[in-house]
Order: sequence, then structure tokens, then C-alpha cells
Amino acid sequence: MTRPRNTSPKPADPVTAYAKAVTSLEIPAGPHVRNSCARHLRDLKEGPKRGLKWDLDAMTRILGFFPDVLKLAGGQFEGRVFSLAPS
Repeated sequence: MTRPRNTSPKPADPVTAYAKAVTSLEIPAGPHVRNSCARHLRDLKEGPKRGLKWDLDAMTRILGFFPDVLKLAGGQFEGRVFSLAPS
């Protein structure tokens, strides 16, 4: 038996997509998360002048590492995939 695939398209950069959704108030978030999202979007524009670089490939590897490698341990959650929260 095969599992149904999630057919909704994933954004090429889910971190920036999340930041845009939070700052546009599509996703509710507290003030610290909103400020972090706004800082991320600002850094995308102004960061290169300060030597900052957004490494999309590194972010993709990191986000893939958690569900691919890590599993929860203990009790009723034993063996479940470790999924990061969007924030």
C-alpha cells in the first residue's frame, strides 16, 4: 500500500515564504517571530552590503536533515519523524 503524496507545491525557499506570510499577517505570530521574519526579509535586501549571504542550498540541506535523519525517542512518540515547526 502506498501513501498518498502531498500534491501542494512547496515553495523554493520555505523560510522566506514563511517570513513573508508572517509579515503580511497571513500567519499569526508573536512580536519576536514577526521581528525575526522582518529582519530576515531586510537581510535578504541589505545583507550583502554587510557581508551576509543567504545560502539556499545549506538551508535546504538543514531542513531535510531533521525529517530524514532524526526520530523521536520515548513513549508514544517513539520512532516518529522529527519535524521542525515552521517558525
